[in-house]
Amino acid sequence: MSDTDLCQPETAKSEHQSVHTDSGGTAAVAVSTAYRRVSSGRAPAGRAHQPECLTPLLSATVTTVLFTCAGQRVDIVRAFQAAGARVLGADADPLAPALYHADLQAIVPLVADPGYVPALAALVREQDVRLIVPLNDLDHPVLSRARDELAPALLP
Repeated sequence: MSDTDLCQPETAKSEHQSVHTDSGGTAAVAVSTAYRRVSSGRAPAGRAHQPECLTPLLSATVTTVLFTCAGQRVDIVRAFQAAGARVLGADADPLAPALYHADLQAIVPLVADPGYVPALAALVREQDVRLIVPLNDLDHPVLSRARDELAPALLP
């Protein structure tokens, strides 16, 4: 029996989706799987030591948090991930650094664009977003006027 066979019942995975929309509004979703190795601890007397097994990075109940105008706020993205949140970064710039640290990424229209709020509302529905955190002052008045459209996500 190999180490992999011993770990098989305890092996779990966590999938992360990346959502990308092009200028025509077409969305593409990419799924990646993340694992973490943990030691199984000391073996009881008379039993062989169990090998390291793979366990998921995320907990069973994960809140999805949407960061608008993610930009360069990698620090905030990582802090929410460390707290156990599933992070969806949204920005108009496909090169925004925080997008590449988020679990999910979405390219959305500019804040002043009439399609901005509908694009966020679609992400809220599709990704089961529970919290929206605007990371740019330009977002606050736009999002506060669109609270009903963005429900059930909570806006601070």
